[in-house]
Amino acid sequence: MSAGPQEKAFINVADGDARVGFQAQWVHIEGGYHVSEDDPPERQFEVGLHYLEISAPSKARELIMKAVARGYTNSRAYFYLALALLSGRTVQSLTDQELAQLAQVRRWATQRSEDPWARGINVVGSLLDSLPQTTAETPDPAAIGSVVKEFESLDPSLQESILNHLEVFLAGPHQDWTWHKTFAAARRDRTANDRTQRVWKFFQPKPVPPRQVPPHPLRTSAADFLRAIGGSALLLVTGLLVINYRTAPIPLSLAIPLSPR
Repeated sequence: MSAGPQEKAFINVADGDARVGFQAQWVHIEGGYHVSEDDPPERQFEVGLHYLEISAPSKARELIMKAVARGYTNSRAYFYLALALLSGRTVQSLTDQELAQLAQVRRWATQRSEDPWARGINVVGSLLDSLPQTTAETPDPAAIGSVVKEFESLDPSLQESILNHLEVFLAGPHQDWTWHKTFAAARRDRTANDRTQRVWKFFQPKPVPPRQVPPHPLRTSAADFLRAIGGSALLLVTGLLVINYRTAPIPLSLAIPLSPR
């Protein structure tokens, strides 16, 4: 009878000035951002998309471009490739290779205008085309209005992605309407996904509306009427007596004679 497999012993040694932050025999990682050259292009793209979502566009560009170069070519991949190429940058900062790749993506999207991801790429291209070429050039309001209409026809998730990653391009003539869209998205997402219950500490409860207290009903008895009438009559009689006293003539017997000078 053969002996079973022997468990390998692991020994961790820290000498001198070494500082150990973490020690383990096995480490299990669920998902994460690790990717190797042997991973399929689909995996490289998804990890690149994760990097784009956490505002790490340089790493996102590297991985998404590798995935596309290895044959992962579809409208969704091209849309996020365009965003990764432009995220946090200006057109002047793109290399010749990146400009050529962006132009290729735009040509690919123009042939698939019915695809929602391709329409998102077309909107990105329209935004770039509507920007003034020089600081002295005045933006065309008609062109901006056309871009806004085209942008608003996109799916809300694509609108949010464009606003999040093209803030450098949208800071000029497009600033007013993009701020409006950004604030609207913030108001919408503030309570999305049941946030009021998940992070309830950040939300104040709605105040209780004011309660209306009805006045007491008017209650007048016969005794109240009698007291009111009696008080009024007494007041009237008193007033008449005072008036009569002041206007009555003074009797001659009570008159004070005037002494001669």
